[in-house]
Amino acid sequence: MERVYKLIKRLYKDQSGVSMVLVAILMVVILGFSAIVVDAGALYFKKGQLQKALDAAVLAGTQELRGKPFNETVKNSAIYTAKEIAQKNGISIVDDGTESNKIEVTQNSVAITQTVNENLYFARVLSPDFTDADVKAYAKAEYQSLLNSSEAIPMMLKYNAFKNVYFGQEFELKEEHSETGNFGFIAIDGSNGADDLRIAIENGVEVKIGDSHYPEPGRISSATSTLNARIVADNNDPNRRDKCNDPTKADSSCKRLVTIPIVDVTSFPNGRSQKVEIMGLAAFLLTEASGTGSNEKITGKFIEFTLDSSYTPNQGYPERLPKVKLIN
Repeated sequence: MERVYKLIKRLYKDQSGVSMVLVAILMVVILGFSAIVVDAGALYFKKGQLQKALDAAVLAGTQELRGKPFNETVKNSAIYTAKEIAQKNGISIVDDGTESNKIEVTQNSVAITQTVNENLYFARVLSPDFTDADVKAYAKAEYQSLLNSSEAIPMMLKYNAFKNVYFGQEFELKEEHSETGNFGFIAIDGSNGADDLRIAIENGVEVKIGDSHYPEPGRISSATSTLNARIVADNNDPNRRDKCNDPTKADSSCKRLVTIPIVDVTSFPNGRSQKVEIMGLAAFLLTEASGTGSNEKITGKFIEFTLDSSYTPNQGYPERLPKVKLIN
């Protein structure tokens, strides 16, 4: 009995061969970590490459929709451009109409869903089933007009004064001098006087191309301070500060981005003697509204404008400069 006990004790204390078992276990663990680091990293990289390619593709495709009547030719042009840009970024777009691979084009947007298959390497050591994995991405871009005819400010732009202005150029909005008593303000919705004008600038008014309105005479200094309040509001908001200072990034959330009526007059009429007709609208990004009296200064930059179909814009300035942005 004692001899049996000694034999069991000796076998228990014998460690020979354990290192082989530990190495085998550690190899599995190492391969597992390798699969995570290498294969997961490769999938993450592919996902990023795919997303960037789709983002660029939908932005380019949506540009093809701007200012054109939507039809099959325009749609195919948007699809072709999107595919071409994706290809330049290393991705071949497949459009088989499934939920995994499709291109959707509407009158003002392009959306792409794409799935690509990526080979796995270390993961297949853990299981013969882990040979590949699908990587899926989605992107959508939309054409958005920056003009809001229901929240325009009651100031007029002479078409002849700005038709040669290029996108992003600084432009002085308010008339510096006037022989007629009008400095660029317009009376809309029966407004009369400085206080009504200030409220209209603060809240916005609805305007329509083709409508006619009387000018609002006077320098009206309260308009300058009210416009400056819009600029200050954007600068004080950390979510809008940088975006709203950049005409390439500004959107409808910016208080300083205003819609202004365009009128086809060489000079403003005397007082309220004659109505002026609105021939178009301009999206105008305010850059400064300061000073008082004859030293007032209201400046900004044009982002987009549209005219009534009976007018033809100057060739140096496109009829619409749309805002195309990713919305996914």
